[in-house]
Amino acid sequence: FWPEPSTVAKSCDHRCDRASSKMAAQELKIALNSKDEERWLDAVAKAAKEGYDGFMIQQAVADVVASDPVGCARFMESTHRPTQAMGVIKLSEDAEEWEAACHYHDDVFKGALKAMWTVYPRVPQEDPWADNVPKVDCEVVCTSGSIMTATGMCPRGGPSD
Repeated sequence: FWPEPSTVAKSCDHRCDRASSKMAAQELKIALNSKDEERWLDAVAKAAKEGYDGFMIQQAVADVVASDPVGCARFMESTHRPTQAMGVIKLSEDAEEWEAACHYHDDVFKGALKAMWTVYPRVPQEDPWADNVPKVDCEVVCTSGSIMTATGMCPRGGPSD
């Protein structure tokens, strides 16, 4: 006897889904290997549309990452890490009145460092002391003007640290 048409269609859909999923994984590998930002972002969007989550994308590109871990990490970080951050920092609710008058309250430092960390480059550099290492700058401004400027924050650990 012949299978029901709906069964054949489901079987074809399942094969098509698997083929589409394999194509998404292949696109991810090719894009990461070529380090082409536009192609990578398109491949990630297609993979997400196919139902891939972060872990599945990691699995799909594992062999490419294994062949060039630092290069892949640098590429993905430069593609996905925001280049700017801004935040409103305020004192905690239980701060005493005199603390509000301090220009250099630790909540301000903690908030500024937290904002800096969101854009901080995390990939180790070949020469952590080189001038071309990505750096993060920060300025804290209050109603009376600028109260803190931090410049040149960068990772100083080497690739083997």
